[in-house]
Amino acid sequence: MRVGMNACLRAGLLGLIALAMVSAQPHKIVFLGSTEGLQGAIQVGAEEARLQADFLNIQLQFEQDRDPAHAGNYADAHAVIVNGTPDEVLEAARALSDPGVPVLNVGTGDNELRTECRANLFHIAPSDKMLADAVAQWRKTHPDAKDVRAQAWHPEFVKFAARELNNRYRKATGMEMSDAAWAVWAAYRLVTTAIVNEPEATPKRLVEYFRDELEFDSQKGVFSTFRETGEMRQALLIVAEGKLAGEAPVRGAAASDDLDSLGVQECKP
Repeated sequence: MRVGMNACLRAGLLGLIALAMVSAQPHKIVFLGSTEGLQGAIQVGAEEARLQADFLNIQLQFEQDRDPAHAGNYADAHAVIVNGTPDEVLEAARALSDPGVPVLNVGTGDNELRTECRANLFHIAPSDKMLADAVAQWRKTHPDAKDVRAQAWHPEFVKFAARELNNRYRKATGMEMSDAAWAVWAAYRLVTTAIVNEPEATPKRLVEYFRDELEFDSQKGVFSTFRETGEMRQALLIVAEGKLAGEAPVRGAAASDDLDSLGVQECKP
């Protein structure tokens, strides 16, 4: 009995040591593509991600590479954030499909790219169709509206936790948070949220987590999830005649929580 107990203790100790060794390995998050106008967003996103991870003693490693064609060099990453053309984003996803590294698109709203439905490809930037659907909903309930556009973010948005996010960004960068900056911030934040929830997860497991379990606080009053196309369900903001006017889904044209009323729903047959 004593021998059996000692063996169990040794096995448990070895397991804890192995777990500690895995936990000590930094989780690499890579940003690929142009950083023009986005360096502040990258810094804020990375810093908030680091603070979130440090609280649980999880190590993160951040890298940048301006050429999306280098995606294949980062097969050891836990996630790759890409700012590029539709072709560049798709090629990055293909290059990292075998190791199963999640690729997050923050730069292009191309509708066709969403219909590709790559298992490891996720879209943080809203699609062109999402934006068009939001405008159509607003015009349906405001038929006399002029100069209407939809955005992922707006520096004057103050509801929910938006005021605090806008203030943090303004203080850190001296600039207003744009759509593109929000997408970059969101990409870093949701990757870290997944890692914090499952510190031992492999990149392939993170892909599963994004698709099946993630509920991301996008600071827009509703939790965002990913649909089959890899597109992130999210509320959008309506700007009419240069002023922040409302949110979409637009009440009266769709249920306020019907995020699937915006965007690409089907994969390419």
